[in-house]
Amino acid sequence: MLHNRTAGSHRTTERSGLTLLEVLVTIVVLILLMALILPGLNGTRVNSRRAECLNNMRWVAIAFQTYATANNGDLPMLHQADLENDADPGNTPHRAGWPFELLPYLEEQGLYDRLTTVDAATNSDPNNADTFHSLTSNINLRVYTCPDSDKDEQGGALSFVVNMGYMTADIWDDPGQTYRHQVSGTYDWNNGDFAADSFEDEQLSRASGAVLFDHEGVPTSLNRIPDGVSSTILLTENLDAGSWISGVPHDIGFAVRIDGTTAAIPTAEDGGIGSDTQQTALQLPAHDAFDLGPSAINSDLNRKRRYRPRPSSVHPSVVNVFFLDGHGRSLSESIDPLVFAKLVTSGGEKYGQEALDDSSF
Repeated sequence: MLHNRTAGSHRTTERSGLTLLEVLVTIVVLILLMALILPGLNGTRVNSRRAECLNNMRWVAIAFQTYATANNGDLPMLHQADLENDADPGNTPHRAGWPFELLPYLEEQGLYDRLTTVDAATNSDPNNADTFHSLTSNINLRVYTCPDSDKDEQGGALSFVVNMGYMTADIWDDPGQTYRHQVSGTYDWNNGDFAADSFEDEQLSRASGAVLFDHEGVPTSLNRIPDGVSSTILLTENLDAGSWISGVPHDIGFAVRIDGTTAAIPTAEDGGIGSDTQQTALQLPAHDAFDLGPSAINSDLNRKRRYRPRPSSVHPSVVNVFFLDGHGRSLSESIDPLVFAKLVTSGGEKYGQEALDDSSF
């Protein structure tokens, strides 16, 4: 039997799924969204790692402050202690610097005590965890490293270095002279009224930096910083830093490289710094005559090697720094070179440098 279909019984076929065009449009939209979101996520991660690096540096800066409080305002020095090195056949003392001296102030009193009581006899047992080599080569102190650095998990690694002032080209260019540095009686700052290696030269060396290498054991005091603790750099990062047990200046410090030798520093008029009087011995030259060269922030990153005592980091275009008053920030690698040179001196204004403007950095 045939049945007539009424208009009300007509049924349309419902489409299921998406057309090819709709699928393609959806994919394109998702790609565009990811392109917008991923840079933000990556930027967030970069900022987070940089913040973690700053936090580690902050703990080190606090340790400096705590050390100074416990030592009448004095800071530790580049070469602070002689330790017994049981790995050396002749038992030659090992020179340790500020990172070793700060251990008790970074909750590492136990490690400090173990290093100060190492006995040469322990070297006879290679499995003894208390040998000098084991304690200094296998222990990773995360507080001394930047989490973005390839050193982050290495034993003995160090990412942070201290401000050791101005360094003449002959010492910068010759790592073999790593112990000839402020204030070791080797700089003649062109103060013509005085003989080389004088008390006045020593004062100028002190004024050029913050943490010293001083054979007489006279450190910098936070209570006597003519330029001010808030405008004098204490710590920076350095990809080429040595070990936290080192007391070698090039390993644990950074410097501003200046032309000349320790005995003959050119005057500002000749591309160096200063003049022939003590009052102007740290005066900086004009912009077009001053070049930080290899001591500039992030200089020559493609030639990483040991003994390059300049600020450097893996953070794009910046380096983290901390000042003597304990505050930290990131400095751009494009900072005015004269401003950076002034931030390094602790007493430059006393010897010919113009004062820094608060907004200049």
